[in-house]
Amino acid sequence: MGPEHPHRSPCARPDAREKSLPSWRELEVIFRSLQLPGDDGLWAEWTGRTDTWVLREAPSDSVLRRFRNAACNAALKVGKGDNCSAFLNVLKDEEDTFLLTSTSVCRLPDGSQGVTQNGKIVRVCEAAADYCEKRIPDDENTARLKAAFERLTSRPVPPLPPPAGWQVAGQVVTPALNSPPAIAESTAQQLHRLKDECHWTAEDLADKAGMGIRSVQRHLAGKMPLARNITAYELAFSKRLKRNIVIKKMA
Repeated sequence: MGPEHPHRSPCARPDAREKSLPSWRELEVIFRSLQLPGDDGLWAEWTGRTDTWVLREAPSDSVLRRFRNAACNAALKVGKGDNCSAFLNVLKDEEDTFLLTSTSVCRLPDGSQGVTQNGKIVRVCEAAADYCEKRIPDDENTARLKAAFERLTSRPVPPLPPPAGWQVAGQVVTPALNSPPAIAESTAQQLHRLKDECHWTAEDLADKAGMGIRSVQRHLAGKMPLARNITAYELAFSKRLKRNIVIKKMA
């Protein structure tokens, strides 16, 4: 048969989804089945000046079609395009696969001299099969990673508890009413917060706790109250706020 230009014959492209592409092992089997024993069979010729490929000596249209379709799938898997020429370019870069047949001097479009090269890949079906065989571990690693990801994502994730001092109302997390803040407060800060919650002045607090105003002012300013003073404050605040108030001694 005559030569075939792979870049002019796009493959019947599967969906560009990875799951629709054959595995590297399947592609290796396809390419290896196309290589005739004891015969070079199909080979690919590359013209450097135009960067084009021609498939030659195909024993049949069926072999040519199957090679082209498998090469298109291989090109898609390596992300180099979606045609046979793209995969042949991948094979060209493989060690001991591409044979340089000629090098010549040519004139470039700008008038300067350049070098053009030509080459070929003999037994191209076998070369393609060897390449796919080397890539089989890629599929196996991908399968292992995919299985591990599916195991992780299939596990139910327990909801995180709300921060201390917060309540969950439906799906909305809101600050709990009358809850102490999560950050530790000094004793003076606790007295100020509770006094303000009661809407008391310092004089009101002194009256309710049964202490002198100057003592209350010193406690509000940061002086540590005695244990009996703290008890008096706790009783006064608990009675006003109608809940048990505990004041911690914090510097």
